Amino acid sequence: MSSINIPKVAEDAIRETPKWARPLGTDPRLELVSCDEPFTRYRTIVDLLCIPETDPSVRKQRELVLSDERVKSLINSLPKDWSSYLVKGHDKSDYPPSVLLLLFDFGVKPTDDQRIDDLLNQMKSLQDDNGRFLSLARFPKKQPELGSNLCDTHIITETLLLGCYQNSKEVRNALAFITDHLKVTNQGIAWKCEPNSVNNARGPGKRDDICPQVTLEALRLFSLLSEDMRPKNLVTAGKVILSCWERSKEERPYMFGHGTRFRKLRPPFFWYNIGEVLDTLSRYQVLSKEPAFQDMLSVVISNADKKGHFTPESTYREFKDWSFGQKKEWSPWTTFFICRILKRVYG
Repeated sequence: MSSINIPKVAEDAIRETPKWARPLGTDPRLELVSCDEPFTRYRTIVDLLCIPETDPSVRKQRELVLSDERVKSLINSLPKDWSSYLVKGHDKSDYPPSVLLLLFDFGVKPTDDQRIDDLLNQMKSLQDDNGRFLSLARFPKKQPELGSNLCDTHIITETLLLGCYQNSKEVRNALAFITDHLKVTNQGIAWKCEPNSVNNARGPGKRDDICPQVTLEALRLFSLLSEDMRPKNLVTAGKVILSCWERSKEERPYMFGHGTRFRKLRPPFFWYNIGEVLDTLSRYQVLSKEPAFQDMLSVVISNADKKGHFTPESTYREFKDWSFGQKKEWSPWTTFFICRILKRVYG
């Protein structure tokens, strides 16, 4: 198979094509556990082969993740002081909460590096009385100010949940704030783009439109919690996202379109696109059965090659040294990412 020490039970599992791989017409797991990306190998073994993280060989794979130079470079890029870090855009590839989520997805934990834990604590501590998490941003004709958009609060809450801060009062306050702002929009019950907490600035678009990005972020963070901790209309918000796809020829809610750019695979899936939508909604079985979801999934599956591999169609320049930062060859991480969606949907 390779020089990588794969548990015998994993080898046995790979011999049988799983149900979820049938839409691809092949099973790419062998190449995923044999690729040169330790984070892809680790997540494949844990998420696609379902080998316990406590298995000695799995622990060894996670050690290789932590020693990977690319992973180290991401950790090194994290700011030392969140309160003085100037956010250049929530859609940017260097937005620290997005980088943290990618590291967590790779298998990195806050306890692996003090800088991660320090940053999480700084984010947790920077919160206003309403429960919104703050960031430093520059607004037109003004000096940088500490304030909050929902695309700060939602994603920072998610990073804190993954960082094991669920029981902190700050996270509880944020969850209450987020729940209270699930509202009626022009498209249905979802989250809007709320004005910034300090100067009432908000993004372009109609005031009462759904903001698809923050709605997806909310769906993602609540998927980490038990059902009794989720808003009662949460699944409805997911169906509104799907309705945006269905009505994509008629409207672009809050300026988020669903055309060629949306349909391209652009990993890592930091901002609103087909990959982020499918990854988020696949966490809710009822949503993954909806015709609109299946329609989007078929668009992605059509991009697989004969080996079940996926190649990025759009990239972030900052990730040019990663397999998912180029468009010429298949990307193991991107392929794993789509396979994980398929596994959630088809078991």
